[in-house]
Amino acid sequence: MILPIVLDTCTILNLLRIDDDEFLYKKLMALNINICKTVYDEIYKNVRTKTFSDDQKKYISAHVPYLASKIEKCELQFEEDYKKDIQKFCNYKKENGEFYSTLISLYICRKEKCRLYFYTDDYPAKNTFESFFNYQQIGVIGDTVDLLIFLYWANSDFKQKQLENYLRN
Repeated sequence: MILPIVLDTCTILNLLRIDDDEFLYKKLMALNINICKTVYDEIYKNVRTKTFSDDQKKYISAHVPYLASKIEKCELQFEEDYKKDIQKFCNYKKENGEFYSTLISLYICRKEKCRLYFYTDDYPAKNTFESFFNYQQIGVIGDTVDLLIFLYWANSDFKQKQLENYLRN
């Protein structure tokens, strides 16, 4: 069983920003990755408003449509039951990518009866949702560096020099 991975907007953008030859993209697409619709929408918004080079914008925009197949949706009743619980437990009012990534993480965890990995580079969100992940036994929250290191040791064709370059970028 390949454990599920949930990716947040900033992680996807950071990985695609440093990937210019589809190496990381292909590694990601081979994993059991999941994103929420809000993250998918935030990627498009952020690629236009954040500071990326023209080449980075083109690369990101060309690869994002393929992530549509990775969108996970909660059952409506599940979403209704747990949205308020998450907001109350975490004292979090926003309904953004980090919030919905937490919701689909819980949903996938319960549906698949497994723990998972959620990657985000939004450290305030990580701090906010970490106690919920622990309380609900959902899994682990990491960042892009954690994901790069995982990809490095999980793929024999991922060389240490590549890892060092990605980490520098």
